[in-house]
Amino acid sequence: MQTNPRDITQTNEMISLIDDAIADSLGPDWTSFDAAHHVMQWLQDAGLQIVPAPKRGTECPSSETGFHIVDTSMGSGPNNCFHCERPM
Repeated sequence: MQTNPRDITQTNEMISLIDDAIADSLGPDWTSFDAAHHVMQWLQDAGLQIVPAPKRGTECPSSETGFHIVDTSMGSGPNNCFHCERPM
């Protein structure tokens, strides 16, 4: 699998942004929650957001979220995906 050089650049830029936010948030009275909140604020200020990404082995090409969803109506069969009807 070949990595896109732009992905590496964007990843390094994200790491740098998070590093700056952590360094800025360090202080004697800060908790880990305060630091996490500060990192999220920096990301939002940079116009970025954290979004869920499909985990390997759970991808569903038909689902909006990328995840298989159990069809509880059992219209496609027990333990099948509601969106793609594949066995889960």
